[in-house]
Amino acid sequence: MDRVLAFFDRHQPEEARFARSLLDRGGSVIEAWGPEQMAVSHLVIRYGTWEIMLHTERGYRESLRIAHRVAPPDPAWNEFRPFGLAILAWARAHGAPVRLDGPTDLDHDLVAYGLDTLDWLESGNEAAR
Repeated sequence: MDRVLAFFDRHQPEEARFARSLLDRGGSVIEAWGPEQMAVSHLVIRYGTWEIMLHTERGYRESLRIAHRVAPPDPAWNEFRPFGLAILAWARAHGAPVRLDGPTDLDHDLVAYGLDTLDWLESGNEAAR
């Protein structure tokens, strides 16, 4: 687990800070492996009924992805959706400023907006995602 977070600290520092904030607030690690050959690392954290995935492969970082987990089994890989879209929905619902440069490139404070977004989703707003 420490190796995985250290890798993300170097390659995706904002996402690593967000992952640590989830763990500090009671999130639990579901899956953690890497770095492996060709810079592959993977981390999934459960926070409430949500799973948040950080993944990088061959030096290409993927955007954070989330999936709602209401009952076993764990969500499949293709059930995870871009977390930036959930942040955009939260920001629009709360009048928070977010600059949108592209569909997956949101300019925001991931730790602050991300935690608020997950709390908002957890309080019953998952249909807005």
